[in-house]
Amino acid sequence: MNKQHLKYTLAIIILGTLLFSAQPVAGSPVNRMTPAQIVDPFEEMMTGVYAATQWWNESSDDWGDTNFTGSYDHYYPVEDTSGNVYWIREQDTYDIYDEWNFSNLLVVIILDPDASVMAWLAENPDGAPTYPDENSTFSEPVYYEVVDPNTGTSYFDLWTLFWSPPVEAMTGDEVFVYSSFYFSYYYTDYYYQTNFTWYDDDMVEVDPNDIIPVLADDYEWASWMNESWTYDDEWSYYGFGYDISEMTKAGDQLQWMNHYYSGMSAYNDSNRNGIMDMVYKEVEYDFDNDGVVDWTTYVIDAENSEKVFDFYSDSATLGEINLPALNDAGQIEWSAEVVNVKGDFWEYTPWEALWMDDSLNVSEGYVEPEYIPVEVEYLEMVYRFEVTEDAAVVKIDQLIGDFTDPVTGQPVPELEGLGLTMNYWSSFSSYTITPETSEGSLDYGGVYEAEPAPDGNLEFVQENTSELISVSFGGTYVWEYDGATYDVGTIILPDYYSYGYAYMEGSYDSASISAQDTSWAYSTFYYSSCYSNWDGYAIVHDPIYAVYPTIAPGQVSGVMSGLVTASLAIGIVGIAAIAIVFTRSYSIRKLK
Repeated sequence: MNKQHLKYTLAIIILGTLLFSAQPVAGSPVNRMTPAQIVDPFEEMMTGVYAATQWWNESSDDWGDTNFTGSYDHYYPVEDTSGNVYWIREQDTYDIYDEWNFSNLLVVIILDPDASVMAWLAENPDGAPTYPDENSTFSEPVYYEVVDPNTGTSYFDLWTLFWSPPVEAMTGDEVFVYSSFYFSYYYTDYYYQTNFTWYDDDMVEVDPNDIIPVLADDYEWASWMNESWTYDDEWSYYGFGYDISEMTKAGDQLQWMNHYYSGMSAYNDSNRNGIMDMVYKEVEYDFDNDGVVDWTTYVIDAENSEKVFDFYSDSATLGEINLPALNDAGQIEWSAEVVNVKGDFWEYTPWEALWMDDSLNVSEGYVEPEYIPVEVEYLEMVYRFEVTEDAAVVKIDQLIGDFTDPVTGQPVPELEGLGLTMNYWSSFSSYTITPETSEGSLDYGGVYEAEPAPDGNLEFVQENTSELISVSFGGTYVWEYDGATYDVGTIILPDYYSYGYAYMEGSYDSASISAQDTSWAYSTFYYSSCYSNWDGYAIVHDPIYAVYPTIAPGQVSGVMSGLVTASLAIGIVGIAAIAIVFTRSYSIRKLK
């Protein structure tokens, strides 16, 4: 054995000794129940961690004929200036063809260290008696077992578990993770034809051009009914999206955290500070034009902000779908992607300014924004779930392919020098389990704060409680252009570009907002991860979501020690494999 091999061997032995000596967190451990069985379709993929998948794929073919034809007649009475009555017969024929497909992958992972939820589901396979409790208005039975009306077979509906988790079985150590990916396609072809025939009061056909000039004032609306009209058009739509939700129990409430991918933007990082600087201006609006300001709000000052384009997709293809499985690092891994995404980068113009800012009023001459056609090689999310002594953690690899000209397949010159943002929004809500009144309660808004940290993390904290969840959009990303790593910029957006306004005082830019505590209305937060070096080339970034249950996983006897031992044993035996996985998460895939 040479010196280099000896050094590696000693390192592994030392690492193994340290890892296997790891102990669960000190404190008062919670005993673990033993479920009578694992409820199908769940699988205990780690000790105390249960995973299930539901793939929903439905198309127009499942519903029979998608072509619809028909016709109908309608008669309209009109009069001329002399009081003579005429009848207009409208004959409409139509031919409509519809074609659609909808696919959804729902992955549910339940961290249930004491096995209370899984044991309860095993004992109550038909569902919960009430939700949230027998005294609330949500008192209808919840059935997780659903019977397919077409086949008569029953199956466990994970979406029911999403909307109605068994709160009576939860002890506070659980974290429910819901990962949803959807892809939809819709195409329709419309053909309408309308013919008009005019008759006198004896139903004798007459020439409408003789009657229209002498129609009474009340019937001038019929003047356009003197010829045939044809409408023929086709329209297609492709939609896709990713979202992830978490739920845990804190005291007498269920805490929901929902996170959604909402698109991409391009920006000009002219000051090279690594973020998309957005400037907001105050707008006063006088609704009744009485000279008194009725409403004051803030809108985006597009002229002084760095945002240049928003991306809108026209078409895409469903790519590879990988169901949950244990990877070499002992994590539960799954993924979903879309490929060959075609669309346009549209010049950014905030819509709210169009109707609130007189200088951009549509009535004064609206100019359609410029756009740049592009094709994105792929968009993929790879999810990896793991457990620490304190939290349930979901790590995500965001794989974004090259943006090219859809005709030439070459880089797009207009994107050179621009940065890219991935845009997200998170919403929070809490369900009171034991409401004070029989009507139950839902708490929205005013109970959460987002605390932006210098390293790009966002920590969402409920008032008067400990940390609930952290979202890490900091760290680094890999840029395919040179294969190097660069810092990720993170910005918090007080104003979502399509709807809703934050409560702000004063004038802010995005840099100052990111450096202070800022509260939003309706417990909804908008933010972006910024990649200043982009130019239209592929990048990889890996944000992290961590949820901290009331009872930490390390406090449950026999669970964390089993998790730690299992994952680290895999690491010691397959240290090279882990290195490969680590490298993969920071490299660009060129397998598309």
